[in-house]
Amino acid sequence: MKYKYSLFIGILFGCLYCSVHAQSVTIDEAMQRTMQQYGMKVQILRPYAQLQDKSSRSDGRFLFEFDGNPCIQLLLDRDYWVMVTTNAAKKGSGTAYAFNPKDGRSALNIAFGDGYEKSDAMIAKSPGFTKITHGKGMVANTKVVWRRWADGHLLYSDCTIILPAQGKKIKTTVSVMANSEARRQILEECLSSLRLLDSLKPKESSQ
Repeated sequence: MKYKYSLFIGILFGCLYCSVHAQSVTIDEAMQRTMQQYGMKVQILRPYAQLQDKSSRSDGRFLFEFDGNPCIQLLLDRDYWVMVTTNAAKKGSGTAYAFNPKDGRSALNIAFGDGYEKSDAMIAKSPGFTKITHGKGMVANTKVVWRRWADGHLLYSDCTIILPAQGKKIKTTVSVMANSEARRQILEECLSSLRLLDSLKPKESSQ
């Protein structure tokens, strides 16, 4: 059941891009309504309607900061609409942030807690599955080993690490989906900027 819940999120993002045009709602609103029907608590943090083509930053990146447990901060290559989900029907379920760009050609999930990991055997059941490879990378200034694979539709990579935040250690699962190697690689590289914070407010200096 844990695998079905996490896999459902990724599949639904792709399907709604095909069906949203028939509705008088944006893709994020359609996603929210559909997931709520499956017992998930969904909040839109950055609406699709607010997406910008160009960043105001000198490095061209887009800064994302969200208050929560934990608070997160992240620099990405382009603007993404963002929602956070929990399974309202399941007590103690984890929290997952889902990032999607306007063109729908990549996606990023950052999940905290249990229920988001997939075994090699589960992945191998995907139609068109190729093979699993591994490569070194960085997430939240921590060395990781990316697990990479592809199926008949997309390229994927993921990793699970333990990160400190708010006085505890938090199990963090990061999943990347893209339609090209270039898009997958840039998202992997962006994950080095991920920060889990106690608060988004700067600490007051003591005198």
